[in-house]
Amino acid sequence: MATELQVSVPHLVRSFSASYGIPPHRYVHGRRLDHARRLLLTGLPAGQVAVDAGFSDQAHVTRHFRTLRYQRSHR
Repeated sequence: MATELQVSVPHLVRSFSASYGIPPHRYVHGRRLDHARRLLLTGLPAGQVAVDAGFSDQAHVTRHFRTLRYQRSHR
């Protein structure tokens, strides 16, 4: 993405973080988790949800949901 915008990676990360309050990787990760959550609510199997949301497997998405839940409970 930085190449397409003709800026350095550090510049892109700094600019994105300044504008949105989080680094780009965390933003994309959050979007994937939101997508997985919405898919789970449709009744799809968890393994299929993980793949459709861009995670390598069900364990991977489960671990990230647990981390997110822990972070939110300790705010």
